[in-house]
Amino acid sequence: FHVRIIELKGIKDMDINQARIMHERFIATLRKRGRKERGIVDTEWLIGHLLDKLEEAGIDDVAPQSLRTAALHYMGTDVMDRAETKTQATVKAAVSMYWAFCATGEVVCKTTLYPTGAPDPFKHVLVGFCDFIYDRAIPNRSCQVKANYMKQYLCYIHDKCGITDTHEIAVGHAQGFVRDRFLTMKRGLGESSKMANVFDWLHTAGHTDFGSLDAFPYGYGRNIGGKKIPAYYTKEEIARMFAVVDRSTATGKRDYLMMCLLTVYGMRIGDVLDLRVADIDWEAGRISKVQCKTGKPLSLPLVDVTRDAFVDYFDSGRPESDDPHVFIRLIAPFVAYSTTSTFTKMIADYMARACVDPHGRHHGCHALRHSMAGGMVAGGLSVEQVADVLGHSTSRSTQAYLSFDAKVMGKIGLEVPDVCF
Repeated sequence: FHVRIIELKGIKDMDINQARIMHERFIATLRKRGRKERGIVDTEWLIGHLLDKLEEAGIDDVAPQSLRTAALHYMGTDVMDRAETKTQATVKAAVSMYWAFCATGEVVCKTTLYPTGAPDPFKHVLVGFCDFIYDRAIPNRSCQVKANYMKQYLCYIHDKCGITDTHEIAVGHAQGFVRDRFLTMKRGLGESSKMANVFDWLHTAGHTDFGSLDAFPYGYGRNIGGKKIPAYYTKEEIARMFAVVDRSTATGKRDYLMMCLLTVYGMRIGDVLDLRVADIDWEAGRISKVQCKTGKPLSLPLVDVTRDAFVDYFDSGRPESDDPHVFIRLIAPFVAYSTTSTFTKMIADYMARACVDPHGRHHGCHALRHSMAGGMVAGGLSVEQVADVLGHSTSRSTQAYLSFDAKVMGKIGLEVPDVCF
């Protein structure tokens, strides 16, 4: 099933023959899932009818926009609008679920692919963005969140700013949206980082002349407005944390290995928990996996300290289990961890034991990633080299991690130049 999804990923445009093949697979999958036969018959006819109409019109390019146009022209239903009748709801569900299956290989909720309620002048923009994010190897839930943020942004610039063309969007509109939507919310500071995909895609797709770092040169979240800086812990503080880990226990062996991956490689906690035994190439001495967040491959050298931690964990720390993940629960059922909250608390506990004061700083797993990035720059590596290790798509993403102020730059040994204006 996993291989099949990977094969289907990346379908942006299909010819009519490929679309009919995907139509057959889609209907077969619906039947395997036990959907009601009446609904399956209706869906089969609707999609088949749209494909027939596209072929009759001489349109061989089957894509989200052509499917939406066909549904609007031949069935009077815009899949980007809220359905007002049962017939419209049926058409909308069929078209949205069909294309979601083509894009992801999964039968997903009808509202997952295209959020409803986007302003008319920007519906084509939302279609393009949804097509982009569903082409990446990230969970459907994350895609849905990103699509909803794009819809909210488009509604903001249309309803509050009176903009009807994306080329009219200025940096101030992006800053105003983030300030109004996130900074006024108690939990909004961290959530605002999710807008990076929205601003960057609009820029790369040619809709705007600025990207996320042009609008927010000091990053997102708690960096907006210069309120706080990325969390950084010194080598001495991290060494004290490692020193208090009890490696004589299974829990300690697991925690030590996990902290190695977080600090030595700066891996995201999601990638650490998703790491599979098969991702470790002992002969080549490398760790290779596809990142959960970006869908980009990451290959890292298996250094001695990490290799030893792996061996110790596998020898006497990891329970016997058929689960392919490296990290599994230490009590039954012996399966992979489903959330990261356990390890956020773990890092905070080790900081307390090591008498590391986290006041004014993040104290979770991601703080160790920030610290590793800052330490690498302090050691003389370029931003591009740090980006390769962190697994960022571009070095622009890395710059937000390295937005330290003069005080922090001094801590990690970087000279802060005087700048005159």
